[in-house]
Amino acid sequence: MGMSSRISSSCRITPSNSSPCQGFIASLEEHVAPVTHLAVNSTYLFSCDSSGECRGWQKNRSMALRATARLHKGAVVDFAVDRHFVYSLGEEMNLRIWSTELKEVVVMPIGHVEASCLMGDMAAPVLSPPKGTDEKEAASSFQLSRLSALKRPVSRWSGGQAASGRGSTNTPRGLLFVAGVMAKGQSAAGENAAVLMEWTIAAAPVCQGAVIAHDVPIVTIAYGPFDNGPLITCDGRGLCRVWDCSPRLWCSQQIEASPGAPRSLAKVSVASDPLNCSLYSVAGEKRLLVWCQRGAGE
Repeated sequence: MGMSSRISSSCRITPSNSSPCQGFIASLEEHVAPVTHLAVNSTYLFSCDSSGECRGWQKNRSMALRATARLHKGAVVDFAVDRHFVYSLGEEMNLRIWSTELKEVVVMPIGHVEASCLMGDMAAPVLSPPKGTDEKEAASSFQLSRLSALKRPVSRWSGGQAASGRGSTNTPRGLLFVAGVMAKGQSAAGENAAVLMEWTIAAAPVCQGAVIAHDVPIVTIAYGPFDNGPLITCDGRGLCRVWDCSPRLWCSQQIEASPGAPRSLAKVSVASDPLNCSLYSVAGEKRLLVWCQRGAGE
């Protein structure tokens, strides 16, 4: 399917002899600003634009427009969906959870991370707090300057498919990973360092743990290819880190997505392939890299 930067509830069927670059089956043109994010579940396609507006399209009803809402005052920073809920990050430092009808369910302000949640030894060999930090002077919490990425695993292990009776679709449950950026003047890490947080979402969302994951902001997060992970984070310099999620977040591998390339901001994208136990990545260049799990003895 080809998507224009303007999305419409009316579907346009193209002739069978159309050229390959125009071979889309529907043109959805209801958005008034450029579309920046797409996400899909079994029933809906959701699209967000640069003004913060989101629209939900029902796939089995000829892409009929079913819901519209402005998720944030400004642009949507990142966006994810599962079977029953929509998750969005905004520039106003909060995470919002919506029903698939785009009715607000939960607002989670995430402007800081508690010092008690920040893990040190478990994050090795990644970053650790600056040497010489006086524990008595350590802050009880560390301020974030912005949020940069999120990932909602939908596996049974992460609680993404958990059910608790007939009312289970009213309350989101399971794990949610959020990346933030450390503000200036924090003792835990330098300005712009990436903080990776693991949240348990339920009636009262709780941050279960956090690590200083990169020295520059995380731009994308992937999960899988297995039910229990791993979690993969990529920063703006093309550096990817693989995180095991049990018992808590710890870095098990580091990958240079674009080895030899200048250490400048790169457009990094990662996708996991559960059926083939593979991972695909690209970092601001023409090459698409394919990663596979090594078997025993390899």
